[in-house]
Amino acid sequence: GGAAAMGGGLSAAERAAHTAVLLVLGGGVGSSVAVGGVIHRGSRGMIEGGHMIVQPGGPPCGCGQRGCLEALASGTAIAAAASKRGLGALEARQVAELASEASTLGDGARGWAPPLPDKERRRLEVLHCHEARGVMGDAADALATACINVCRVLDPHVIVLAGGVATPELVAAVDAKFKALAWTILPDAVHIRRASAGADAGVLGAAAAAAGAAGG
Repeated sequence: GGAAAMGGGLSAAERAAHTAVLLVLGGGVGSSVAVGGVIHRGSRGMIEGGHMIVQPGGPPCGCGQRGCLEALASGTAIAAAASKRGLGALEARQVAELASEASTLGDGARGWAPPLPDKERRRLEVLHCHEARGVMGDAADALATACINVCRVLDPHVIVLAGGVATPELVAAVDAKFKALAWTILPDAVHIRRASAGADAGVLGAAAAAAGAAGG
């Protein structure tokens, strides 16, 4: 049903084999796999892409493992990482916005001293922007590693990133890091993209049901 939205614009033969993976980045990381427009649920309904280990020995996860994707790239994890870097209590979306602002400041922004009366306050704002960019860069690294692993196991046609954390800037960073990590023996044909509310509304609902809304 709704999962077929991932295969829109394909021929009947292409849709029959079309494989799509959805990662929903929210308070956790929900996941779903659709093959031929049908959600694959596994033997126990335990398709939990958010708990693939992408950083062995990394931060602890509520599931009992360490270094899970959810412990590195969920909204909760991003907010916690931002707090550790001295950014205070921010939601993941706010961290992403700060990181996006940092990209307009240039790499030399740490030493920038504008002719403003409140120069010190502005300097701290710039530092915070760069710390936020570091936090989002770490999340992008974890997501890119997850996408590499997904490709090696499932060889999907498309990986869709959805949820409040999946900003255009984060998806672009994940795509760039994915390409830097990818093998060189042949090109990866997978398309990594951000979910659109219209085209992917059905599959988002199916993924929420399949993943138990873990990505909320």
